[in-house]
Amino acid sequence: MNLTGDAGKRLDHFLQEHLPQFSRSRLQSWIKEGRVLVNGSAAKASLVLRGGEGVEVSPADEVPLLAAPEDLPLEILYQDAAVIAAPRQEDAKQRNDTESGTVHGGRVSASCLSNGIAWASVRE
Repeated sequence: MNLTGDAGKRLDHFLQEHLPQFSRSRLQSWIKEGRVLVNGSAAKASLVLRGGEGVEVSPADEVPLLAAPEDLPLEILYQDAAVIAAPRQEDAKQRNDTESGTVHGGRVSASCLSNGIAWASVRE
């Protein structure tokens, strides 16, 4: 996608304003990966645009979530065809990062909340 820069705006703020469907961290990672070019060259997120620059964005594909259904003791508060609501487990804060329900780069660690939600969705 091609955009035209606005004077006085930082590149990362400009992108966030013009591409609100993408998270700020995703936009910043694209900048670091060289997927955002200003006048044909890679640029830093802090670049202040002068106005009229050509800004070219080559979005990266989203990494799919690879959750494996796992029977975990989850309290399901609500469930329908599109939504599953479960309270955050209090003891998750006390566990180490590999068990806290954290998803890293699309890879899901064992016994995480995503796996339990996947289990609840296939049970129905």
